[in-house]
Amino acid sequence: MKPKIINYRQVNVDYSVCNALNFNTDGLTESLVIYDIMCQYSVHFKDRIRRASDYLFVDPDMKFLGAVGKFHLADHVDSCFSKWTLNFMQGAGHVDGEILETLWSGMNKVSAAARSMSKAHRQETLDDYMRDANWKKTVGISKFLLTMNDSSYFTYHFLLVPTLLTKYKRSQDGLDSTQPAFDELTKSCLQQNLPLEAWKSAEELAMKKRGKHLKIFDISHEKAPTLAEVTLQLTEMNDHSSNDVNIVNWIAHGIRAQNDQYVLNVTYCLVLCSELPE
Repeated sequence: MKPKIINYRQVNVDYSVCNALNFNTDGLTESLVIYDIMCQYSVHFKDRIRRASDYLFVDPDMKFLGAVGKFHLADHVDSCFSKWTLNFMQGAGHVDGEILETLWSGMNKVSAAARSMSKAHRQETLDDYMRDANWKKTVGISKFLLTMNDSSYFTYHFLLVPTLLTKYKRSQDGLDSTQPAFDELTKSCLQQNLPLEAWKSAEELAMKKRGKHLKIFDISHEKAPTLAEVTLQLTEMNDHSSNDVNIVNWIAHGIRAQNDQYVLNVTYCLVLCSELPE
């Protein structure tokens, strides 16, 4: 019997995702999973789960949506933006930071004490700190007041902490400041008879179908040629200059002269600083 092949590089993430999707998810038809490398992780996700069916299971009727957080999406290639950003997912909320990265500032305070510890002691100390930080976030992000109304039903009143209230007010200020610019852009498009309704229809289709339809959100731009490409292009051009002057050599000398001038300016500044009295 041929053994099942499992990609152990993602086995821990597969285990965490499958257990999360199977915990109190009865009746849910869609799931949204945010992962730093979702563009690579989701490619063979279903195949890995099928091969590890003896250990892992995901409801086949549940729609799986993947996304990359904004903190990491900026380091991906441009083609990843429209497909994996949360901006173009209906019903997706905004993520307030990413849990590991928000721990870094506090971990710096612990690192001094953990520097001289053994490996096991260091791991326990860092784990305790992260558990404590997660617990404080859990109990501090909101408070619930349980009251009984006239119909004898308990009601939960959700009270946001001042931190979230501050961010909510900041988002409202951002909407108020950008709304006039959006209205002016819409007015300009209407004056130029641009197909606004067609754009709205394409947006709705992209939100619903996703996949290749999301390409309408990609930014169209042309990359500037590199120095090697420009040099090759100039070399292949018909040189109508005189025998004494070659256009490629002339440009190369100009670039070299500019670099030499920069070096001279830096050297002059260093000499000038060294002559100043202490």
